[in-house]
Amino acid sequence: MMLYPDILYSGEHIRLTAGLFSAARPAAPPLHCIAAAAAPVPPPPNCSASAGGVAAAARPTDTDQIEFNEFCLFIIFKFLDAAKDGFLDRLDLEASVSTLNVEGVTQRDVEHMIDYCLQYRKNLQNIAFSFSATHSAASPIMGISRDSLHKRRATGGRKKHWRKKKKYELGRVPANTKLSANVAVRKVRCRGGNSKFRALRLDSGNFSWGSEAVTRKTRLLDVSYNASNNELVRTQTLVKNAIIQIDATPFKQWYQTHYGLELGSKNKGADKEEAVKVDDKKASNHIQRKLKERLQKRKLDPNVAEQFTTGRLYACISSRPGQCGRCDGYILEGKELEFYVKKMQKKKSKAA
Repeated sequence: MMLYPDILYSGEHIRLTAGLFSAARPAAPPLHCIAAAAAPVPPPPNCSASAGGVAAAARPTDTDQIEFNEFCLFIIFKFLDAAKDGFLDRLDLEASVSTLNVEGVTQRDVEHMIDYCLQYRKNLQNIAFSFSATHSAASPIMGISRDSLHKRRATGGRKKHWRKKKKYELGRVPANTKLSANVAVRKVRCRGGNSKFRALRLDSGNFSWGSEAVTRKTRLLDVSYNASNNELVRTQTLVKNAIIQIDATPFKQWYQTHYGLELGSKNKGADKEEAVKVDDKKASNHIQRKLKERLQKRKLDPNVAEQFTTGRLYACISSRPGQCGRCDGYILEGKELEFYVKKMQKKKSKAA
C-alpha cells in the first residue's frame, strides 16, 4: 500500500531521500524529511536524523519500513488538513487512520505519531503554509492570461516582468450558454468588486418589436442560424447576434389589445398576411375611437405577419448571455429579415 498526498512540494522545503521510491512513481517525501523543513521540529518516531538536522536515509530494503514511513507521513498530512479546517481533535485523527491496515503498524505507533503532531503543531502548520506559498509561486500549471506583459514592445523588444500576474487579467473559459429549461446563471466577481453574471442555461428573454416600440418577455424556441459557426446552431448555443426563433404569443396578445386585430388567424376566408378584426362591441366608445385612430397609422411588415401564423418569430440576440446573464434581443424585420431568411434557405438547400 503506497500513499501519496495530494500536494506538490518544492525542493527548498523538502530534501527527498534518494531511491526511496522508483522513478516511475510520483515522488512523495518520506516522513523523516518533514523534519528538515523546520529546525525546531525533531524527527518523528522510527526516523533517524543527521547532525545537521536534515535526515539522511539509506536505501531501505525492507518493504515494511517504506510502508511505515509512508503511513507516518499520511498521519501528518491528516493532521495538517485538520489544522487547516480548524479541527484538531485527537479522537478524530485516530478515527481517520484507524481504517487503514498497514503491516507492522500497531495502535501504539499511531498514538506516537498523533502525539508528535499535536506536540509540534505550530511548526507543522508553518511547514504547511510554506508548502502552499511555494507551490502557488512556483507551480508549473499556468493559466491563460490576457495581460500585455508577456507581449513584445512596438519596437520588438521584450518587456520586463516587473509584477506577478493579476486575477483581473486571467482568461476564463467561455460560457457556451445553452438553450435549456433548466435555467442556471452564476455570479462572477470582477475587478473592483464588480459583478458579471454568467448564464449557463437560459430559456427566455426580453425581445423588442422595433417598429411597434414594444418589448415583451417570451420563450426561446430554437437556434436557427449563426454567421460565425454552424456548430453553435447544432449545439443550441446562445451567443450575441445569433438568429433564434421565439414564441409569438406575447406579441400577438399585445397586438390584439392595441389594435383590436388578431394576427395569424387560421380562418379560411382571411388572407395570411392580413389581421382579422376582433369583435369590439363590448368596448366603450372611447376605446373604439382610440382603436380606429391606431388602425389608420398601422403598418405591418408582410414577412412578419406571415410568421404569426406559425406562432414563431425570427429574432436576433443583442445581449451577451455569458457576460450579463440575460438573453435579450429584437425581432427581425424588413431588409434584415429578408437577408437572414435567404441565408437560412441557402443553408437548407446545401444540406439537402
